[in-house]
Amino acid sequence: FLDQGLYILKGESGVGKTTLLRAICNKCKYEGTITIDNQIYEKNDLCVSKKAVALFDKDLFFENKTLKENVDYFVTLDEEKNKLLCDYLKKYSLYMMLNNKMKTLSRGQRDLVKLIIGIISDCKYVLYDEALASLDPENRKNMLEDLKLISKSRCIIVVSHDTFALEYADKVYDFSSKNKEKHEVYIKEKHKHKLSF
Repeated sequence: FLDQGLYILKGESGVGKTTLLRAICNKCKYEGTITIDNQIYEKNDLCVSKKAVALFDKDLFFENKTLKENVDYFVTLDEEKNKLLCDYLKKYSLYMMLNNKMKTLSRGQRDLVKLIIGIISDCKYVLYDEALASLDPENRKNMLEDLKLISKSRCIIVVSHDTFALEYADKVYDFSSKNKEKHEVYIKEKHKHKLSF
């Protein structure tokens, strides 16, 4: 992966897409090396700043905290970021829910919040695991346009089964079983030798 661009990882469940994201963020055991910004990390020695890499997956939120409290936990909001947050929340009809507890939001609303947090964060590499799956078609299209725009200055990696999302990708990595041989080589090379951003 380069440090700019929108990358889509596709393929059926269980082929390693989420595992790859979790390895990059040191959220699972792996063998080999991972290189981020010319810094080499080996065998779970990865200690990457939250400002460098962030994984936005299903276990992200504090359920009994409000939407605003969750955003505050993940992003330091200065005046500019607060305005950006409000603009995105209004665009996706979430602004009136700022004081709602996360457990009251629908899955689609929660995924929108997850996507927005990544967009307004300072993270150089933003990783999303199935964050588009529960969005309605209009919100999915708008969010893909937003992700494409920010990918001009940052690396955005998205696990998605959505064929519509592929149209927005700079590069698609196919983890499907029909490419199993290629997939195994890819994983071996990436995990046993080097995974470079």
